Amino acid sequence: MFEDFPGQSGVTQRVVIKTPRKGKGTEPARRPVRNRWTTRARPVTTPDIRRCGGRDGGLEDTVAADTRPFSGGAEPVFRHTAREPPAGSRMQRYRTALLVVLVPLALIVAYFGIGGLLRHTVDTDTAFRPASVDLPANGSVAVAMTSGLLDREIRVHGWAPDDPWFYPTAWLDNMPNFQKGMRTMALQFLLELKDQVARTRGSGGTDPKLEDAFEELSYPPNRWWISASWPPIRASSASQYKTAIADLRDYNQRVASGSALFERRSDSLNAALDRMALSLGAASAMLDEHVVAHQGEFWDRKADDLFYDVQGRSYAAYMILLGLQTDYAELIQQRQLGNVWGELMASLEEVIRMDPLVVLNGKTGSTLVKNHLAEQGFALLRARTQLRELTAILQK
Repeated sequence: MFEDFPGQSGVTQRVVIKTPRKGKGTEPARRPVRNRWTTRARPVTTPDIRRCGGRDGGLEDTVAADTRPFSGGAEPVFRHTAREPPAGSRMQRYRTALLVVLVPLALIVAYFGIGGLLRHTVDTDTAFRPASVDLPANGSVAVAMTSGLLDREIRVHGWAPDDPWFYPTAWLDNMPNFQKGMRTMALQFLLELKDQVARTRGSGGTDPKLEDAFEELSYPPNRWWISASWPPIRASSASQYKTAIADLRDYNQRVASGSALFERRSDSLNAALDRMALSLGAASAMLDEHVVAHQGEFWDRKADDLFYDVQGRSYAAYMILLGLQTDYAELIQQRQLGNVWGELMASLEEVIRMDPLVVLNGKTGSTLVKNHLAEQGFALLRARTQLRELTAILQK
């Protein structure tokens, strides 16, 4: 079979294309490779290459034939290649825009979400004991427990309430509220420590280091070192509390050496327990007010804040009471306070061990939605009542 193809100079070239015959083993003729977007392809002889556009206008196939003179039974040689879509195609632009949006979003979620979860810690370990730097020989265990707990929260877990908005912990609320509750109870203990326990009744002067520690711990818990208000540069809460820890350690070292007072009298213990009862009573009142005003709300965003604040106070009270139990062991044995003291610790431990997945503030008496605040408040009131029993016995 012969077909004529126009050459480069307009001269017609005759090409022999073999076709198979029936019953013969002749090899079939090669046909031009078809583009998957086109239905026809022809060999091209000028100048060696012809481009065939695809249906979408994006891909092109090159089909070419060798235009050298043929002799004998020579056959045209066809070549087929594919080319990638142009860089400015619509699909590629969509893909680039999607990556520009999704990659930063994924990084933000990983930073605040995963980073916050890794840093999030509500440490209610009742087996915690202060290190030797906090508890010298013959020092006060209660004072050492206070400085040790503050040091653990600041240096080990990180003080979350003063973290700025770009920290992963800045978007947490359970851990910061728990730490603020611990700081509140420690501050209440320091108040009685400097006014009663570290003084010769009411006539002696207060210890200067305890005065400094109380002022430093009174610093607001949520201040970073850069502020939008005046002055723009200020001390952070964590730095102030580190100084308070150093002052408490200095005081305890002097208690151990006998150069500072830590009175182990019944009135001193009574004052410390009475102040603790007042703090727990204030926490119980906050729980009651919130439950009455907001119970049954579908989304109570303040319920978990209050729950963990009260839990932080209860945990710090429990640990300080452990220290006081050692400091006043002889007095507790003499006044037969052991049973009531043990019941008090059990009630506080019940508050500490509460760990709901989601803090709920359902209607009281509901069978479908629990009210964790009411449950926490009940155990807290029982602990406060037992504290009052202890103070009543000590006053006799």
